[in-house]
Amino acid sequence: MSLMSCEYVFIRVSLVTQNRSIICPTPHQNRWRVIMKTIIYRVLMLALTIGITWLLVGDVNEALNIGVAISAVKTVIYYLYERTWDHITLGMPS
Repeated sequence: MSLMSCEYVFIRVSLVTQNRSIICPTPHQNRWRVIMKTIIYRVLMLALTIGITWLLVGDVNEALNIGVAISAVKTVIYYLYERTWDHITLGMPS
């Protein structure tokens, strides 16, 4: 992306945000879509976390325990993050 394009995007976002709120009262995505995206993403990240932990600690049971605990917390955080962004119109076509 050229510098000119970046300036155009910045100016367009500035103009749009001056005329209307960047917070959208209604979600852009269906709640079930966000839940499915969350589950699929977390399964992938769980496998990655378990794999890396297993390489570091050398014990598959410890790796599974750590991976599951971390994944449970991160799943809730990711879902809340997605739902929050679903109400922000910044960068969305008008």
